[in-house]
Amino acid sequence: VPSGSECFLVAEVIKEIPDKDLFFISRDEMRMAAMSDALSLIAPGEKILQFPAWDCLPYDRVSPKRQVVARRMKTLSLLVVAGQRSRVVLLSTCNASLQRIPSGVNVPGEQCSASKGDTINITEFATYLSTKGYSRSGQVMEPGEFAVRGNIMDVFPADGKNPVRMDLLGDLIEVIKEFDPVSQRSTKALETVHFASASELLLDPMRISRFRENYRRLFGPVTTHDPLYEAVSEGRQFDGMEHWLPLFYDSLSS
Repeated sequence: VPSGSECFLVAEVIKEIPDKDLFFISRDEMRMAAMSDALSLIAPGEKILQFPAWDCLPYDRVSPKRQVVARRMKTLSLLVVAGQRSRVVLLSTCNASLQRIPSGVNVPGEQCSASKGDTINITEFATYLSTKGYSRSGQVMEPGEFAVRGNIMDVFPADGKNPVRMDLLGDLIEVIKEFDPVSQRSTKALETVHFASASELLLDPMRISRFRENYRRLFGPVTTHDPLYEAVSEGRQFDGMEHWLPLFYDSLSS
């Protein structure tokens, strides 16, 4: 197939199998994005999802960007909701398709949302965000961060372009507004905001225990200062811990 014409072939396949999901692997991220743009024009009625690869090298000392993780987790969460979705066209890359991921029942990708008029407990919601890979900071500047000041909670959704500020009266959300992370000034009011997962790891007690057991089995008793082991044992996010994904799960899928 000549380069650049793959989208027409995929569109024909979509017409021939209207009741089946379709999985297309692109050579790289740029071609995946181009395929998505082309299919949105050629087959406008289809639900097109993208599943990108991490933007870091295997076993690097840095984690993938939270925006990338959020895109991956949103796609996985949509795919595992069996019987509650229409046919999808899934686009991915060679690197992403080769990477092992948590099985469907273990995907921590479900989104939560908050709407004006909802009732939430700030302390419990902050804990929930932490388990989803968000980090607490004094001032929200980057995706995947949140801050709490009295009855005001700032959150930068992992897949968002701007952070949001929720003003609460007790436990009632009175106002939700987007704001500029530099000037901290509100830009527009919102009715609802969605929070995608910022991590592919859910640091719950079961997975922490499994990591500790597998880590000691591979490397022996931890007798010296080990930042990774200590952070995970305490339920804290640690930069680059996603590369140790197999130690957190009994099995992974492809």
